[in-house]
Amino acid sequence: MNRIGADIFVESLIREGVEYIFGIPGAVIIPLFDKLYDSPIKIILTRHEQGAGHAADGYARARNIAGDGSIQMNIQELATAVQYNLPVKVAILNNGCLGMVRQWQELFYQKRYAGTLFQHNPDFVAVARGYGAEGIRVTKKDEVRPAIEQAINTPKPVFMDFVIDREEKVFPMVPAGNATNKMIGGMA
Repeated sequence: MNRIGADIFVESLIREGVEYIFGIPGAVIIPLFDKLYDSPIKIILTRHEQGAGHAADGYARARNIAGDGSIQMNIQELATAVQYNLPVKVAILNNGCLGMVRQWQELFYQKRYAGTLFQHNPDFVAVARGYGAEGIRVTKKDEVRPAIEQAINTPKPVFMDFVIDREEKVFPMVPAGNATNKMIGGMA
């Protein structure tokens, strides 16, 4: 069986006793949400990434999963987590673009990318440290488990920057103007 990073990520969370994940499934994190769906971990879906951060604040071992585009919409909330010493753990799935929009541009608009490929993505580890949190970068599968263990055992807020492939697709998806029975890549 060919395991992917999401398999290792979920296994590590289960071993560490994680019961809840707060988040919103953006394009880049769908494979992880697929693995979580079949796990004992309960997924708390919010209407916005910021809501996930606020909901997670109420738990002692809080976690959030975000793409590198979505985390930038509310990255300032890290200041709140540091100020109140909240042990929030944020997994950033960093593909260097707005994943779902880039996928649409690739599949339906002949790769005419507009505004989706980040030329100057921040260094999320440096951003975390700038706020006074811990930052961990993961670039290889064998670094996933140690990074999660380090984050969980760190008493302060942690950003885990998981660098992933920009070209990874997220399926299933529904093309514009179609019903769910016209889904590409399965389940309908």
